[in-house]
Amino acid sequence: MRHSSERYSPKKARDKKKHGKDDHASKGREGRHQRQQIAGKSVRESLGKSRPLAEGQFVIMRILEILTDTGNKELSALGEAQNKQVFIARIPETINVGDAVVVKLQSKKHKLWYGDFIRVHQEPQRMMGVYERSTKLIRPIHYKRDFIPLPPATPLEHMDVVLFEEKNSLADIKEIIGKFDEPRVFSKIAAYANDVWYPITREEELACKSYVVPSLDAREDFRTIDLVTIDGKDARDFDDAVWACPDTDPKNPGGFRIVVAIADVAYYVREGDVIDLQARTRGNSVYFPDFVLPMLPEGLSNDLCSLRPNVDRACVIADMIISNQGKLKSAHFKRALMCSKARLTYDEVEKALNGKVSENIEPVMASTITPLYHAYRLLRNARDERGSLNIKSTEHEIIFDKERKIKEVAVREQLVAHQIIEEMMILANVAVARALKNRDWPSMYRVHSSPDAMKVETLKVFSKILELPKLKSAIPTPHEFNKLLESVEGSPYESLINDLVLRSQAQARYSPHNEGHFGLGLQDYSHFTSPIRRYSDLITHRILIDKFKLGEGGYAYETLDVIAEHISWTERKAASAEREARERYLAAYLASQVGENFDATIVGVNQSGLFIELRRVHAQAFIPKRFLFDAFPKARSSYFDASYHILRIGKESFQLGMPLRVTLVEANPVTSQVTCALMMEKGPLNDKKHDKSKEKNKKKRKKR
Repeated sequence: MRHSSERYSPKKARDKKKHGKDDHASKGREGRHQRQQIAGKSVRESLGKSRPLAEGQFVIMRILEILTDTGNKELSALGEAQNKQVFIARIPETINVGDAVVVKLQSKKHKLWYGDFIRVHQEPQRMMGVYERSTKLIRPIHYKRDFIPLPPATPLEHMDVVLFEEKNSLADIKEIIGKFDEPRVFSKIAAYANDVWYPITREEELACKSYVVPSLDAREDFRTIDLVTIDGKDARDFDDAVWACPDTDPKNPGGFRIVVAIADVAYYVREGDVIDLQARTRGNSVYFPDFVLPMLPEGLSNDLCSLRPNVDRACVIADMIISNQGKLKSAHFKRALMCSKARLTYDEVEKALNGKVSENIEPVMASTITPLYHAYRLLRNARDERGSLNIKSTEHEIIFDKERKIKEVAVREQLVAHQIIEEMMILANVAVARALKNRDWPSMYRVHSSPDAMKVETLKVFSKILELPKLKSAIPTPHEFNKLLESVEGSPYESLINDLVLRSQAQARYSPHNEGHFGLGLQDYSHFTSPIRRYSDLITHRILIDKFKLGEGGYAYETLDVIAEHISWTERKAASAEREARERYLAAYLASQVGENFDATIVGVNQSGLFIELRRVHAQAFIPKRFLFDAFPKARSSYFDASYHILRIGKESFQLGMPLRVTLVEANPVTSQVTCALMMEKGPLNDKKHDKSKEKNKKKRKKR
């Protein structure tokens, strides 16, 4: 999706009319020309027309929401073209959210366009593959996106990764992404495959050159406060800074004042300008193991909006008071200038909390870090009391050498320093959401619905199989989920149960309707703290600035439904791309370890085989059913019990959560496949505990 900064000009329209360029014959020719253009271009190219929308114009738009008229039971839809909402009164029942359709614009009322459905837009299907010189064919580049290998219509070099369309049994090459063994190409493949490859444009870079840090003027001066940033060691965009001190109000003994300063992106990026349109298209930054696809150009994300140490930066302040029970008592929002006193890392802060204070952190240890820790303890206790999900997720850190080759894959440790910043950010997000809700002002909420009852039922079955604490409620509370999670801490099932609890949850999303956040145990929650990397936060900043009359850069949104759908969609795409890149890098890392043995846990079962997690590297692999038959040559049949997620090969049963000892057979970075086989010398196949478990399962099946 591409957008232009060109705006509709009444003067230009009058000039066209004056010079005879607006007569009916011209309109007819122009309409025919537009229809020809639309028929020949992809949605990605057509959604970003530089011409302003006009009555009678044919446009390609993406369906964002389908509506039902209960009176006549006809379907209508809301969509978007050039960042403008378009309403279609009647659409066919076969249309789904995300489909591209051709619409003829009819009229505009109160910033909403009305159009007629013409037809579904048919795009040529683009595929991605890698060219092999030995076979002279383009082969699939991911096991989930298969196709019959094709010869290219034009010459290619060995291991070229390409985008193509099939024409006359040949691959019509549209773009060469790079060589498969080049640095960063794994992440580029994932970005293209998930439609998040939207690099910063030259136009955006040029727009940044005119920006300067604002003077103090009406802003408050926070430059004397010891605000610090705490981020990962490789971070370059610092969009939040924090500080805390004991509250001096005698009516609030043991309470704290907490200041969270967030980069004032809204001052620079105004609604409808070229940077804003592109940022909205992206929706968020995408973080790959080896590089970042930023939402904003580097002139902002890594410079003017980055709260770097010892330089003045514009910010939006959430100045908050909490009680000694960790409850939010008050919050005030201000435009300010700040000057970060230190750029700290999580590791550095963690060591300081354990008594190893570095030279960098020493000047702010007493004024900032110690009170932040004490305030964090209050907030954490309040969080535990109200109940929020304590799911532990495994986060891989892929470490590269100087040539950008994989050096090591480590599991990132969860530190107290991470939790300190998390609690400060949650507090600020809650403060903003409440402030807007209490005044009945529109807001972009971060909502997380309660779990789906069917998914919870599946989790209950697994818990029963593994003899874990029961989930008694139809929809368990976060406290109940946490008891289950606590029961498996340190056990072989810990990673599996955390994953199953996560899978049972609804997907978090953005909405202008406040539905609460189940996972955090909060009724009011918005995203405010990361406007450099999330468009949702920039929207929140603009609303806050507008409603609290904090100066330039505010904006009063008439409706947020379409934007909410869009940024929820871009977030899902980004998460999918990040996950795919990690999986490919893990496959590449494991390729040198083929033949080695691993302890593993079964994390998924179907009639085709077993999905397992290799414990040492927390990577997922697959054991095909044929390999199970190889392990048990006397077996003549197989049976898959979908209810209890058990696969039987002859007399042997394999169920979810069962530990195994496996041998790595293949790790293919081209297809992202990791394949294992059972190691028979030792392992759980003769383990008494699991023999006992198998006997219980036999009894259960007999009862049924």
